[in-house]
Amino acid sequence: MSDVRDGEAGRGVGDVLVCRGDSLESLAFEQGRLTARVRGASLEDDRRHVEAGSGTPFDVFARRSLLAETARAAFERMDAPSRAFFAAYAEGVDAGLDPTERSDGRWQPWTPVGVFAVHHVLFGSLGHHLWRRHVARLLGDEAVSALAQEVPALSGSNAWVVGGDRTTSGRPVIGADPHRMLSVPGVYQRVRLVCPAEEIDVLGLTIAGVPGVQHFGHTGGVAWAITNAMADTQDVLDVRLRRDGRGVQADLGLGWEPCDTGPGDVVVTRLGPVVVGGPADGPDGGDALVLRSVPWVTRDWGLSAVLPLLRSRTVTDVSEALDVWVEPVNDVLAADTSGAVIHRVAGRVPRRVEGDWVGWLEHEVERLPSDGQVVSANHRRGPQSATLAGEFAPPHRARRLEQLLAEHPVLDVPTAAALHADTLLLPARDWQRRLASIGVTGAAGVVRDAVVAWDGRMDADSSAAAVFAAVRAATVRRLAAAPPLDRLSAPSTLPALFAPWLRPEPRIALALDRWFVDGVPFGIDLDAVLVAAVEEVAGADVPATWADVHRFDRPDGTSVPLAGDDGCVLSTSAATGLGDAVWRGPVARLVWCLADREASRWTVPDEVDVWAAGGTSPVGDPGGDVVTFSLRPVRPVDDASLLHSWVSEERAVFWGMTEKSVEEVREVYAFLDSLTTHHAYLVHDDDRPVAIFQTYDPAHDPLGECYDVRDGDLGIHLFLAPGDPQPGFTGRLATWLLEQVFADPSVQRVVVEPDVRNERSLRRMQRMGLEPGPVVDLGHKQARMFFLDRPD
Repeated sequence: MSDVRDGEAGRGVGDVLVCRGDSLESLAFEQGRLTARVRGASLEDDRRHVEAGSGTPFDVFARRSLLAETARAAFERMDAPSRAFFAAYAEGVDAGLDPTERSDGRWQPWTPVGVFAVHHVLFGSLGHHLWRRHVARLLGDEAVSALAQEVPALSGSNAWVVGGDRTTSGRPVIGADPHRMLSVPGVYQRVRLVCPAEEIDVLGLTIAGVPGVQHFGHTGGVAWAITNAMADTQDVLDVRLRRDGRGVQADLGLGWEPCDTGPGDVVVTRLGPVVVGGPADGPDGGDALVLRSVPWVTRDWGLSAVLPLLRSRTVTDVSEALDVWVEPVNDVLAADTSGAVIHRVAGRVPRRVEGDWVGWLEHEVERLPSDGQVVSANHRRGPQSATLAGEFAPPHRARRLEQLLAEHPVLDVPTAAALHADTLLLPARDWQRRLASIGVTGAAGVVRDAVVAWDGRMDADSSAAAVFAAVRAATVRRLAAAPPLDRLSAPSTLPALFAPWLRPEPRIALALDRWFVDGVPFGIDLDAVLVAAVEEVAGADVPATWADVHRFDRPDGTSVPLAGDDGCVLSTSAATGLGDAVWRGPVARLVWCLADREASRWTVPDEVDVWAAGGTSPVGDPGGDVVTFSLRPVRPVDDASLLHSWVSEERAVFWGMTEKSVEEVREVYAFLDSLTTHHAYLVHDDDRPVAIFQTYDPAHDPLGECYDVRDGDLGIHLFLAPGDPQPGFTGRLATWLLEQVFADPSVQRVVVEPDVRNERSLRRMQRMGLEPGPVVDLGHKQARMFFLDRPD
């Protein structure tokens, strides 16, 4: 159960956060309160970033770009019910924060809008513009197009929908996996939001710190998912700023004009805030960069869409809700139980005329036939894309998804979910054709032949994929060091916050896909570079498998091996040429079934074993009509008094601690906390602690000496808190705990050993279907063993 232990900040990591209310405001309050219980530290980090109070480079950018001011203005622009909903959520967060996680300051009604902004202010085209500016300054304007390959920045996604005539159920199916920077806990939470008075019962993914669900939801009647539309909604403008006796002035191309100023280094021009540089004395002033963005211009993020989305029953409802959406601009797929399917862009995209913004583009709604499909993978979709932006993601993921859908003309949900894990790298074919033509012998020939013979799949256990990745990285490094591309590595005067967008190696790696077809610019001899790269790899230690180096490093220090690659459907991105560690990938994975919501599937990185394997978990009926439970590791110091009050009662005789003092109880759980094989958790029913749950590895426990331990065995103990539980409570709790245990695929069998005198426990084991085993002597008790194999 490492997935639970790792998630002290999680409601039993990988769980669905089930929130209920008898009004919209009480629902939002509960969502905020429960989110604070499981994500308190990260929520407070986000709030400090909103308020630019952490002193990080991002905070400097947030302050200068007026992030908080724009969030407050966007909140005020919301309709009254939406303001009340967001304000109630903020109150709930404040109520749910653990005192140990609370920092100075409180959540304001507009703070959730600010949190949404924190996650998206660097999500758009800013980095793209900075890269183009960097190339133009170092290599000239003509080099921009040569290096302006379709590039994902920090965003991207896969999504697709097929009509009901293409599914076994006769109803549409939607698949999606958004790609962002990876973290644990992840940016998305799985939630169920229930408000019977408002006829709301929604499953979906929410950005922790923001109420409702925004991008991915299923109301039972309609479901929707998005990808980033890659729209260009930001401008970066080089300007001059000067200071004189009257204040600060900017030259925006029409002569000097006055600016507004704020605390510290805040300067605001009529086109937007200054995010880099500042005014200088003298008639010519100093260099600065102005950021013009849609949320700043409109004073809106479009979050008034959240409540209408929760109430949606049809694709028309979803589309009308998203008419007010602002940023980020999304490519939306929606389907409902009537069989209707739509595809549209949602968000504000500026209409540009000679550099000026003159209104917003209109977005048409495409209705699909019942046998239709749409694949959306941030790629160029034809003439309609030209109005959104000039560059998009490479087409490889979209092409591969179209191939996979063609191979499965009729889909069921498990088959649809398996598409997410596809590892075929389509650009590998161009590499193989080019490498087959180079003349190398000896060890270098072996390397070349390994890549040429490879099946093109970036599987975790593939040795050939590891060789290919090594050749690719060496090629990219050599190209980055070749004139004139070597100039792109020159230090930038921009703040370090923007450095990831200016690294040439990942950009060259993406451009190579096109160069293999169109030819390499700048007079570079690609064949010579490839020969040198293959010879370099031949003389190096290449990892045995791709997963040996293609890994995601979690905050707890563990490293998770991953399959896939940036150009695969299973898009796990590394900074090619700089390293193979994964920093960006699927932050969720889902399949929405319109025939039966409970048949849908999903996962998030918090559910590490399922997620890392490219899998998904059944949605089922999270929460159902009963209470929801949560797990967190026992905190020996904080919980000792509570636990002692339970285990010292006469009824706890079989727990074996009735004679122990508070300090002795603390020492017992401190010892368990120090072990890697034994874990103790406190179970909550909503806010109320209701049980102790312990797990252990029988191979490292005295019990292991009494029976034949199998690989995958996990021992468990459960102790219920005092009180009279409602009928069926114990069974519901035990069932839920077993679900948490078997969520870890390494657990193959549960082992239980109650005292033979504990007749109530023995009867419970039999009622739950556990297989009785032998009676064993553990010294301190005679125990009846029970076993439960992993369900099929």
